[in-house]
Amino acid sequence: MDRPVKKQKKKKLCMDAALTYLGTRMRSEYEMRSYLQKKEYREDEIEQTIERLKGYGYIDDLAFAKELIRCKTAIRPMGKRALQHALYKEGVDKDTIEEGLAAYPDEAEQEACDVLCEKLMRKNGTDRQGLAKTQRALAARGFGYELVSKAMQKRSGIEWE
Repeated sequence: MDRPVKKQKKKKLCMDAALTYLGTRMRSEYEMRSYLQKKEYREDEIEQTIERLKGYGYIDDLAFAKELIRCKTAIRPMGKRALQHALYKEGVDKDTIEEGLAAYPDEAEQEACDVLCEKLMRKNGTDRQGLAKTQRALAARGFGYELVSKAMQKRSGIEWE
């Protein structure tokens, strides 16, 4: 008789832990599953909790991907390659990543690259070493070669290779 009450209480504890974890920011399904596994909940409890959270709309990897892209690009300019890597690290599957990145238009990425390029060129200078340093910094932020060369050509007036 006491056993079902304990089982019910354990499920509630798992759900409470999940909701507390969601309290600070959105989470991917992978993040939530990993967190609950670290808390040593049983696999069936974790699965039920995640299904309930999905049903409530609290876990949605596509919405998570779009929000992560919005937040990261608002704070500091990043290219699609860097965003793709960040989403992959958060455990978002490849199809969802592609769908989320579709919401980040190419024009916005080019504009972010242009703005960052201008800032870096002021800092690094426009001599050969400064331009090379700027190019490396833009590539490190996840901007593709074509975007970097367009931005550098606009800013320096030199045909960039």
